[in-house]
Amino acid sequence: AQAAAAPFRLFTVLADYSGTGDTAYLAAVRSHGGLDPDINVLWTGDQVVSPTINQSHAAAYARLLGRTRVGIWDNYPTNDYTGNAAGNPVRLFLGPVEGRSPTLATAVSGIVANVMNEAAANRFALGTLARYTARPATYDPEAAWRSTIASLGDAHLADALAALAENSRSSSLDRNESVVFAPRRDAFLAALATPSWPGAYSALTAELDRENSAAATITTGWPELAGEIQPFLAQLTAGSATALTAAHLLAAQRPSLSAADRGGTVVGTAAPPSSVAVTTLAAQLPGLQAADLADPHAVYGDRLTPALSDPKTTGTLFINQNRIDAFVATASQITAAWLPSAPQAARAVTVTVDGHAVTVKSDGTFSLDAGPGPHSVVATDGAGRQTAVVVGTPPAAAPPANGAATHQGPAVLATQLAATGPTWPRLPELGALLLLVALALRRRLVASGAANVGR
Repeated sequence: AQAAAAPFRLFTVLADYSGTGDTAYLAAVRSHGGLDPDINVLWTGDQVVSPTINQSHAAAYARLLGRTRVGIWDNYPTNDYTGNAAGNPVRLFLGPVEGRSPTLATAVSGIVANVMNEAAANRFALGTLARYTARPATYDPEAAWRSTIASLGDAHLADALAALAENSRSSSLDRNESVVFAPRRDAFLAALATPSWPGAYSALTAELDRENSAAATITTGWPELAGEIQPFLAQLTAGSATALTAAHLLAAQRPSLSAADRGGTVVGTAAPPSSVAVTTLAAQLPGLQAADLADPHAVYGDRLTPALSDPKTTGTLFINQNRIDAFVATASQITAAWLPSAPQAARAVTVTVDGHAVTVKSDGTFSLDAGPGPHSVVATDGAGRQTAVVVGTPPAAAPPANGAATHQGPAVLATQLAATGPTWPRLPELGALLLLVALALRRRLVASGAANVGR
């Protein structure tokens, strides 16, 4: 009896729940006085999954119902439309809520977030929604996102969570993806045309190492989340390993160079690129990518995901937008262009220190009394491609350990891999990638994520 007497509020999403165009259905709803004013009608915005939702359009939809205010059913971060019909979603949406007008709160009676079934994973987006509803006028999506991630664990866990979220954030709200990896990838590819590419290579591989270790940290630090999203963690590990191989493959096509400043004497070793290292890495890359493609779960961007961001053409797809796939394709093209020059590149290596030629011995070592640093050391292979490093520091600056700079990793790595094989997890062999998507909007109210902002 007490339960029956308890007050409650009814929320509903009508059959015509998006857009601002009038329909016969909406005309019938508002006829004869419309719905009871105590019934809260929710609207998804101009589209099913709306990149933007603003005050004026919310008010326009409310007028179609014969009322002044409606609530928002925000279809973010829900991912059911990305594959529930085929068994499981193929995407996580871990980016911030954005595109919601600062003045939206003055036109709506509340906001309900339609969330993912992966309950713990919703905390990334819902944390930003909470910050938006608290201060919509000053809301900064990126700052709110970073603040939310930092609140989810200690510094070590939060960094691993950031590595996951940075590569699982693109959605209909924002197509930005892999916000650390992609710029470093692009910087490395651009730097390959210059002798000073090793710095960009080191920055890229350091980031990929970070992403490659994130799954293990999350599994230990937040087992609830890890249990819900294990396939995506596996893809983060596999994708970063594939990208590392692509990066090593490209670096192996440049002369290796290790140099140090020993009290004004520049010493080091240099060698032309190794065709063995290149062919070993090139042979591994297709198999690694094939294993990635065999699993439909996508990290680093969409391979085949419905958009639901057009009010009429709900079959719109995001296709072939995966950042790892793009890197592998580019690395393969660069390698194919390099291979004809491999014999010429392998014939010789020359070294200069501050523009002065240095004799390279048969074992690849060199030495030059160059005086106080810093010194620019450049190795050039037989085809004219170069690797440059800077060693030593001005007297006023703190020197690095031994004043050394090195680039000789890919050839060594390729030799190790040829002997032992890759150490990262391998996914099942390539099969047909079949994604069957039922484009039907789930009509159920999700209690978590509701926030009343219309006071």
